[in-house]
Amino acid sequence: MGEHKSAFWLAILNVFSVIFFIILVISMNVLGMVISNPLLARAIMFINENFLLLLASGIFVGIGDVCIALFFPLSLPGPLIRAIGSALFTMVIMRVFWLMDEILKISAFEFLHNWEIPICVAVFVLATVFGYFKLLLGFATGHK
Repeated sequence: MGEHKSAFWLAILNVFSVIFFIILVISMNVLGMVISNPLLARAIMFINENFLLLLASGIFVGIGDVCIALFFPLSLPGPLIRAIGSALFTMVIMRVFWLMDEILKISAFEFLHNWEIPICVAVFVLATVFGYFKLLLGFATGHK
């Protein structure tokens, strides 16, 4: 197993990650104003359209990490919160596929439109089950 990080350190790291992400998005928008490229403009528009989804995904995963780093019973909501973040990030990944369809003018991933909710639910359920399995395994081996 990896090194156990404190909840405080993970919280600080996640705050800095969110700040870095916001600075990165602002920088991309400024770059888009300076460089005139339709592909770059579409990529920046995609990031802007999905900004809240990306931010929420990162925040949920970060809060889940902090919860998991806490000791029982405070660690119990961790896998559930991380699973929410995983499902949100899965939505972003599917939207990247749809963006590729749009840019390349193909319809290879069009079928995902009908499967978005079932795929996100499946990711949520799998992430929750495996998260609790890992948490219980940590309890059984005495890591928590």
